[in-house]
Amino acid sequence: MATPILSLPTLTEGQTNSETNVNNALIALDALAALRIEDNDLTAPPGSPTAGQCYIVGGSATGDWAGEDGKVAIYNNGWVFKSPVGGLTAFVHDEKELICYSSAESAWFPMQPRWSTVEHWTGAYREGSKVYAKCFENIACPNAATTTTAHSITGLDLAKHIDFEASMSNGTVVSELNQAATSSIRIYAQVDAANLDIVAAGNYSAYTADVRLTYCRT
Repeated sequence: MATPILSLPTLTEGQTNSETNVNNALIALDALAALRIEDNDLTAPPGSPTAGQCYIVGGSATGDWAGEDGKVAIYNNGWVFKSPVGGLTAFVHDEKELICYSSAESAWFPMQPRWSTVEHWTGAYREGSKVYAKCFENIACPNAATTTTAHSITGLDLAKHIDFEASMSNGTVVSELNQAATSSIRIYAQVDAANLDIVAAGNYSAYTADVRLTYCRT
C-alpha cells in the first residue's frame, strides 16, 4: 500500500520490519515537503552526494539513474526515486529558480523568467498554444541602426503575440516590440520568421543586451 499522492509506503496490520516502511516514508517526506533540487539536468548520479540531496534525473540517464528519467532522485545511503505529481514545486539550487511540475504535460516549467539560451516551455498557454521562451546573450547594440541575430526558432508563430524583454549592460530594461521608432522609444526589437532585429534610434554601441523572447510555435 502507498499514499495516493506522494506514493509513500504505509503500514499494514501485523507487518514485519514496519520501521523500514516508516523510515522510508519519512525520508521521502523530508525531501519532498521543502524540495531543494541540487541540479535538474544531470544524466548520471553525482560523484559524492550527501544524505538528503535531491536531483531531477535528466533524459536518457545512465548508471544508478538508468530508467528513472524525469523523477526526483533522493540520496540516503543509496538512491530513492519519486515520480513528481502535478503542482509539486521545487527550488533549483544551482540555477536559483523555482520550478513547478505539470502532470498534464509531464514537464517541469519555471515559475519565474528563466534567462536561458535553451528554448523552454514557460508553463503558460496563449490562444490554446504553449508559450515558449528563449534568450539571446550579449547582442551588440547598434548606433542609430539595426543589429540582426538569427533566432533559430523552428515554426515561430508570427500570428500570435510575441513578447520581448531586453536587459542592457548599462542597467536599462527595455520592453518595446515591433514599434515604429520615435524620439521616445530609443531601442526596440523586430522579429520575423528567421531573425531578431535590435533597432536603436540613438547611439547604444557602447552596450550589449541580453534579450528574452516569449512566443508560440505552429
